[in-house]
Amino acid sequence: MKTCIPPCRKPQLLRSTAASFYCFMVGYLLLVFAADIKLLLVSTVVRSAGSAVLWIYSTLMLQYIVPNQLLERVMALEMALFTVWLAPSVLF
Repeated sequence: MKTCIPPCRKPQLLRSTAASFYCFMVGYLLLVFAADIKLLLVSTVVRSAGSAVLWIYSTLMLQYIVPNQLLERVMALEMALFTVWLAPSVLF
């Protein structure tokens, strides 16, 4: 039964997760102040990079923490919720 993130991976995962939140925040701040298309594109790339890393590492942390008996269900729920939240995002 898994109970925690392995000690050798924990600092790396926490640092990467914190950095991805930072990229996500910086991307949105750049987006707010974007005066031209170049800055808009840069802000979108920075925000998307932060979002991608955050999603990957949060999924990895779920795999470390959730017991094997529940892992399939939790991962299916995560993918379902991602799809539900992604579908309306194309409308805005």
